[in-house]
Amino acid sequence: MVFFVGFGPAHAAKIKPLTGKDVENFMASFEPITTMASEYWGKRRYSKKGKIIGRKGSYERAMKEMTAAGKIDDFNALLRKHGFDSYAIWRAMGGRIVNAQMLMMMKKGAPVGFDSAKALQQARMRREEIAKNTRDLTPAAREQQLARLDQAIAQYEQFEMAKQDKDIVEPYLEQLKALGRARQQKQRAARNRTKAPSK
Repeated sequence: MVFFVGFGPAHAAKIKPLTGKDVENFMASFEPITTMASEYWGKRRYSKKGKIIGRKGSYERAMKEMTAAGKIDDFNALLRKHGFDSYAIWRAMGGRIVNAQMLMMMKKGAPVGFDSAKALQQARMRREEIAKNTRDLTPAAREQQLARLDQAIAQYEQFEMAKQDKDIVEPYLEQLKALGRARQQKQRAARNRTKAPSK
């Protein structure tokens, strides 16, 4: 069951408790960071019906393109200006903030009777059992089950972290909503200026 649409690898940012200053730094940096990074994501692709096709590997491509263009130092300086040591840390922090925001915005919260801490413990125990089972499962079947469990564990970890972070994020909820709306408006305006290539 997927609870959140991740902004980034939130698990990478759990090395320290989230603070109000982290949220403030992220909000202040969001527009300049996303604007500069998006310039190096490559051109938009379109389907035959003129619909925008999502770009894969945008983060990796942006880093490579900025490095090739000699702009990576400027980008890293922009990150440091806002209190982040790397783009990966910035994206991870964004993942935590967005997940906490989404948890608060869920009208009914988690499914009735759902205990994410218990589900996380059970998934970890099940993963350990599968990893040790070399007799009853083929290597391919074992790897498939491990991959599914890894995905579930990551989701439960995000849920648990969001529960811890939501009290820090709550005072900034309206500002974060406004930030998201502004970004959506900017993206819509960009799409309106860009026409799909004629076939």
